[in-house]
Amino acid sequence: MLFLILIIPLVSCNSENNTVSKDPARAVSPMVEEVIVEDTNNNPTKEKVTKENTLSGDPVRAVSPVVEEVIVEDTNNNPLMLAIIDQNIDLATQIIEDKCNWLDTTNNNGETPLMQAVSLDLTNVVSALIKAGAKLDVVDANGNNAIARADQRGNKEITTALTKAGKEYLDNQWNFLVQAIDDNKPDQVLTIIKTLPVSYLDLVMLDGINALMYAAYYGHTNIAIALIKAGVKLDTKSLENNDYTALMLAARYGYIDIVSALIEAGADLNAKDKRLENALIKAENTAILKALIKAGADLNSKDKYSYTPLLELIRINRLDRAKVLIEAGANLDLTNRLGYTALILAADRGYLDIVNALIEAGADLNSKDTNSIQTALMLAVIKKHTDIAQALIKAGAD
Repeated sequence: MLFLILIIPLVSCNSENNTVSKDPARAVSPMVEEVIVEDTNNNPTKEKVTKENTLSGDPVRAVSPVVEEVIVEDTNNNPLMLAIIDQNIDLATQIIEDKCNWLDTTNNNGETPLMQAVSLDLTNVVSALIKAGAKLDVVDANGNNAIARADQRGNKEITTALTKAGKEYLDNQWNFLVQAIDDNKPDQVLTIIKTLPVSYLDLVMLDGINALMYAAYYGHTNIAIALIKAGVKLDTKSLENNDYTALMLAARYGYIDIVSALIEAGADLNAKDKRLENALIKAENTAILKALIKAGADLNSKDKYSYTPLLELIRINRLDRAKVLIEAGANLDLTNRLGYTALILAADRGYLDIVNALIEAGADLNSKDTNSIQTALMLAVIKKHTDIAQALIKAGAD
């Protein structure tokens, strides 16, 4: 890369004649500006040239006369960009206020002066550019606009100012995002995400769920992963859908890839909905159940009816998933609000295979429910579940 150190006399962007500033600090004496220009060869060299304080013959380099050291990273950086890169706030502001035509020009990286000011946290320059009408919807070579840049940098003041100035644009982008998610178009979603601050990605839709929940509900894996990588809140609860989180939705509807992505990103495994159910109690299949257990989900969490995940799986007769919880060490003796243990519940419902699995796992054969003081054997006899009664007697139940 060839680096040239150029001595460039600077004049106002509206200058029309070969004069210099009347400011005595900017007299006609020779002035030196050191500018590092990067070309495509990427071989750094330096050359210093001294010129008299006269107008530059290059109109692209015309800025207010002042001695400046500017690092130019792109051969298409204009004078306004040079001042911003050099963090010369006064000069940049003067150029902007002179109503120059460089507000929305882009360099070889697709950067505008506004993007550069954002990247350098130059709040005053950003404010001046907003006031002057700089466009907020221009995106760089990576698809990011100035608003997204500010958000990524965590500069709340600049992000707030840009978000306020670009509300209509951002609202439209968010509507496009919702439609792209609905249509399951991950490429469009990825493009739009880059233009929005995270606060917009977390907005809720009319049905009370946000973009991540929507993707989790419909199983749009690539979209969900893109939103997670963009930094959306993982544990936001739906406003009109029983306080579900994205993890609960993905677990309930059986999307293991989304569940895995949320677990890896640090989603709360034990968040509860209005029924006090966590993701584990909602797990639709053994793969999701095992993933949540491996990640450390609470095996014995109780819902509002005092059902643990194991008790709930027994209630709905899901032997394969119940076995996973039993093997993982779920407490076999916890009771629901009726005082039923896992074995009593299985015997009452007539689920022989689950009864056998619990007997093999060492469940208390003679435990009594806390209401009617009945054992699993008593209930099996009362409900005429002869095969279960025989299995319990054979195992040693009294």
